Amino acid sequence: MVNGTTGYLLEEALQRRNAELATMVEIGKALTASLDLEEVLQAIMERVSGLLQPTAWSLLLVDQQSGDLVFEIAITTASRLLKGTRLEKGTGIAGWVVEHGESLLIPNVREDPRFCDAVDRAVSFTTRSIVCIPVKSRERILGVIQLVNSLEDGSFSEADLAILTTIADFAAIAIENARAHERVNQLAVTDELTGLWNARRFNELLEYEVERTRRYGGALSLIFSSGLTTPMDTWWEAGCSARLAVSWGTASARSTADRASGGMSLS
Repeated sequence: MVNGTTGYLLEEALQRRNAELATMVEIGKALTASLDLEEVLQAIMERVSGLLQPTAWSLLLVDQQSGDLVFEIAITTASRLLKGTRLEKGTGIAGWVVEHGESLLIPNVREDPRFCDAVDRAVSFTTRSIVCIPVKSRERILGVIQLVNSLEDGSFSEADLAILTTIADFAAIAIENARAHERVNQLAVTDELTGLWNARRFNELLEYEVERTRRYGGALSLIFSSGLTTPMDTWWEAGCSARLAVSWGTASARSTADRASGGMSLS
């Protein structure tokens, strides 16, 4: 027979498991609902906050150029101060987690030499306990998720660490999906050899500027650099001028466009 205390503990464990499953379902929905990185990460971290109830939490991403950690999302009493703040490579608990690729669960940060209180001092906050998880993709560290000061009893548990590790995997998927989407969009409007804007991007910007000029009035002009040296350069300048003329839709402009482009397409 199950006594009252045991029954209560079992019920509490069941409620926790149900809450974890519901959180996973909601995070899965967020992943498929948008490719906007900040929107998806915000949704993920809100679910984390509801489940684990930290006093403060943040998601930091690794700057691929410098290796620094940058606060991408931060929910604290000083969120606006932290957004975009950088931590030098290897600094503090988060820096250690990135360098070693291991999670940390620290009940009292004041007793851990890896803790750096620079952020606490900058935003007038007091960190007591912390759980910090690496966000990994194919063994590459993309960033960290860290929760600070549990509301329940001031510290986090191994169960919190386990569910947060799973959630970090979802965050990694979101980051990789968003970055892949961004790369595809970038390739569509840049030259693969030079990395410069291509004709498609030029046409998009030109149409936007022409429409804006029509709507608000004023003048619109194109300035080309001098020193054209090849037939293709000459054609490109003439074609761009013709493209601008075609955007205005006059009969004489269309005639000019045909002569300037020689039947070639700028798209």
